[in-house]
Amino acid sequence: MNHVTRENVELPLSLLSLSLNGSVLTKWTELKTRINCFIKHIGCRLDADWITGLDAGLDTGCSPGLTSPPLPAEARLRRRGWCGDAHNPDPQGTVLGDSRQPFNMLKQELSLITLFLLLCQHGVKTVNIITCHEGISYLDCRGITHKRLLTCEWESAHLSCDHQATITVLSAKYGRTDSFTCSTGKPASQLSNVQCIQTTSLSVMASICNGKQDCLVSASNDVFGDPCVGTFKYLTVTYSCVPIYPKFIKVLSANYGRTNSVTCSYGKPASQLSNVQCIQTTSLSIMASQCNGNQNCWAFASHTVFGDPCVGTYKYLNVTYTCVTSKS
Repeated sequence: MNHVTRENVELPLSLLSLSLNGSVLTKWTELKTRINCFIKHIGCRLDADWITGLDAGLDTGCSPGLTSPPLPAEARLRRRGWCGDAHNPDPQGTVLGDSRQPFNMLKQELSLITLFLLLCQHGVKTVNIITCHEGISYLDCRGITHKRLLTCEWESAHLSCDHQATITVLSAKYGRTDSFTCSTGKPASQLSNVQCIQTTSLSVMASICNGKQDCLVSASNDVFGDPCVGTFKYLTVTYSCVPIYPKFIKVLSANYGRTNSVTCSYGKPASQLSNVQCIQTTSLSIMASQCNGNQNCWAFASHTVFGDPCVGTYKYLNVTYTCVTSKS
């Protein structure tokens, strides 16, 4: 559990290169003011109820427009026996303010949670990846989806992508390579040739569909020719939907360390999980320098990349990123 210091939280709007309209900025300012006021007037150890508290509002005597009725009992923030001033130490005997790391960590968490709430309200997707020590963290903003179609002879294959992506055909085969696909009601004589392949299938499909958002192709000899007369054929197509407007990685937060005792804990002794204030402060800058502006990126969750912020603790890499339209 972290502590809260009596000072303003600077919410990192600069984390994203977004063009926010006036109403969004107004909401952002209100959220920022509410959290700052919240910390100033409460200043105590918090638990997860703080989010409920923000939703319900806080009657803290803040600036006009941010006050609200008192929190319902089930949403009240529970004080854990101490409040935030230098004359009232916590149960471990650490005077508030002596150790900055826990406060900075919570300030960052409050800021980022607020940012993510705002982004979600306005349709901006964020991705969170947790990678255990020695694993590989993979960030991807290419937005490419892959689809596969099977179409029996005389029917039509319908390839489609959403309005922000276009078709790229990866593979296509018109013919027959097994005896059971599209076999219902067909005599054995029309299914026995399983080495029936029209070699021009891919070029035909690509010429008809590539670059389109929607494409309809008849699985027929009229389109592909007849590679094996007397055999009942089918068309298999694999294609990608490639975004028209590329997007690039923007890392929002990163930490190589440990902030809870549960994540990446399987099979590990308690002694390697007990330090939950393990933060490598350079994690964000390392991930940003390695990944920002790229469409995809991978990072090795290891001491060789991030250094060792807490010897003897089993660590993991926690990265949150979004995909933006600008490389900068």
